[in-house]
Amino acid sequence: MEIDGTRAGIRRRAPQHGEYDTEILSDLPPLAGPSTANSPQANPVRRRPLDGIRVLDLGVIVAGGETGRLLADMGAEVIKIENTAFRDGSRQSMSGALITPVFAWGHRNKKSIGINLRSPEGRTYIASLVEQSDVVLSNFKPGTMDKLGLSYRELSRINPRIVVADSSAFGNSGPWNARLGYGPLVRASTGLSLAWKYDNDNGGFADASTIYPDHAAARVSAIGVLAQLVRRLRTSRGGTVSVAQAEVILAQHSDLFASASVRIGAEPDRGTGSAPSGLYPAAGTDEWIVIDVRDSDDWERLAKCIGSIELVSDPRFETAAKRLEHRSELDAVIENWTRSRSPRAAVDLLQENGVPGAMMLRLPELPGDPHLQARQTFRVARHPLIDRLLPSENTPAHFENIPDVELRPAPLLGEQTREIASTLLGLSDEDIDRMIAAGVLEEELPPTDTDNRSVTNY
Repeated sequence: MEIDGTRAGIRRRAPQHGEYDTEILSDLPPLAGPSTANSPQANPVRRRPLDGIRVLDLGVIVAGGETGRLLADMGAEVIKIENTAFRDGSRQSMSGALITPVFAWGHRNKKSIGINLRSPEGRTYIASLVEQSDVVLSNFKPGTMDKLGLSYRELSRINPRIVVADSSAFGNSGPWNARLGYGPLVRASTGLSLAWKYDNDNGGFADASTIYPDHAAARVSAIGVLAQLVRRLRTSRGGTVSVAQAEVILAQHSDLFASASVRIGAEPDRGTGSAPSGLYPAAGTDEWIVIDVRDSDDWERLAKCIGSIELVSDPRFETAAKRLEHRSELDAVIENWTRSRSPRAAVDLLQENGVPGAMMLRLPELPGDPHLQARQTFRVARHPLIDRLLPSENTPAHFENIPDVELRPAPLLGEQTREIASTLLGLSDEDIDRMIAAGVLEEELPPTDTDNRSVTNY
């Protein structure tokens, strides 16, 4: 992440044990009684932390759109800026539906105004919105916002307190900055596609099954926006946040780079350095469990769990190095045990005996999983144009004095155009009608009973 054009992250080396004891202890305030400032009694009104913050969201698809959604979930008024000439890709549907499940999930709690940003009037309106807002989000190819007259230099001239956040595949500088980049390209370019494959499996690529790192990059962007808003409390000035989605992946590989650097010529460890460790077939069709033995204690507990304690003293398996050497023989023993048990029964027994193990769950199974239900990980969302309930992510953390997220439906394109044009742009009904007729402002109306654009085929 870059903050105001400067790389954020490394500030100092990792500390020695107790290195900063004196500095930290000398700065501690005197002990006092327990504070009641944040108690439910002191603050009876449960507000969300971003209440009063207004965000102009030009983000699209997932990485851009989700950044705005995360801020909206925490109370910000998020206004999606869009138009029919460049429709958000997650709105597009083979059936012509006005709202898709992906859009409904990823853009909840937002408002939408349709503006032609290439028209003189549209640029005037966006400038007025910037003047009244706190944050601007985008995830276009670098240079697009500049061409639209929406560079940070221009926006900060209008509103010095504005925070401008952008996210792109490879960042806004460097030889690759102008490259087109979607999830598969980013993953391949950062080594992740190869890391998701066993060395001896030539046909094991499954890279197209995910859109990573879009969701992770959105969360990094949101953290950067929050950091700028916190700093603005001290300085009264805004700033920029720039996230390269490729570097979100690279940052999560940094420990592998560090370990590989001390073993000249070695490739990063891809997690196959212990045995037994990996996927094992369970009873049933295409059912699997994962077992990960970390050390000799885990190995002894596993051997006891599967009723083969004699394996611990077997010369082939008595050390970690020998277990790796005889990995195929050991895997055959483990597999013989796992195949005779259902995934849940096997994992329950492993966990009861202190062995790291987990069952493979499929996506449709997750909302109904007892553990996730107990933690309220998912909630059921409704949208008036979708004919079924949508499992939807709840807040990533539950707070004592902050309510869980609202689930207001994602908007149609320009659904709040009239409201925003009236309340924030000061336009009369006649002016709004005239601008819509001229194509400067846009609104999509909800379908009628005879309209076939509602969602029926998902």
